Amino acid sequence: MTLLDAGRQVPLVDHAGSAEHEAWTCTFGPDEPGGWGAHVHEQHQLVWTAAGSARVTAGRRSWVLPASRALFVPGGVPHDVVLRVPAALHCLYVWPAACPLGWTEPALVTV
Repeated sequence: MTLLDAGRQVPLVDHAGSAEHEAWTCTFGPDEPGGWGAHVHEQHQLVWTAAGSARVTAGRRSWVLPASRALFVPGGVPHDVVLRVPAALHCLYVWPAACPLGWTEPALVTV
């Protein structure tokens, strides 16, 4: 399935087993470069690195995230994450119904 964003098709990514959990995390090893291409999730996503840095493009903006910052990406917002290797990427996914935040735009968060 794809979503049309600014005239381009963006794949909708569904993580295996995601319907069974209100929230879950995943991590990527230090050699993972990221750069999966623009994609979208139905879930909200919090993106951060414990080491190194990441560049996140969401919508028409981009952020460079050092280890002290995270980016909240609302469900339905096309995004991509590219890491500056070595980096330790962490992601928290939360279904909108389980999230008390009403944020509709990406937001920078201190971690």
